[in-house]
Amino acid sequence: MFRRGTTTKERGPSERTQPSSDPRQDRPVGEQPGPYSSEARREPRRGDGHAVREEERMVGRAEMVERAPLSMGQYLANWFTLLAGTALVFFETVLALRLFFKLTTADNTNGFVKLVYHFSGAVIRPFDGIISNQTVVKGGILEPSVLIAMALFLIGAVLAIWVVRSLASVRSWGSGLIWR
Repeated sequence: MFRRGTTTKERGPSERTQPSSDPRQDRPVGEQPGPYSSEARREPRRGDGHAVREEERMVGRAEMVERAPLSMGQYLANWFTLLAGTALVFFETVLALRLFFKLTTADNTNGFVKLVYHFSGAVIRPFDGIISNQTVVKGGILEPSVLIAMALFLIGAVLAIWVVRSLASVRSWGSGLIWR
């Protein structure tokens, strides 16, 4: 009941009957505001330096958390980023599967392998013949055109996303380029 090292003090009759000067102290214990409650932040007590500093600290934080509404350009840039990222993941996955299947000499009669070769064939056709194919261990074939296509698609997608996001951050086109 008592903590070690503390002493108790008897209250006099005048101390027991005086109402507290702070109306927040008249509430039951469970309803009193804590140091981080919204009421304690709205009404800092002037005699308590900690509450005033807490209020000043929280004012800046509220501004940092609130987000401005998206402009139409930012909204479209977000959609473009989503679509370009999804397409990049799809094409990189298909090309990586083709590279793996060619290196491991996968069975060409399998339906899934045929599907991967069909999708990736049109994508790597512009890059065929830049570097000749190399035979590696146990008859596997290394197609450098697949690696070139993967690298160029990655670079192209990153650059396209960067350009679209940069253009979406421009405030006004009529008065020159003003960046946000």
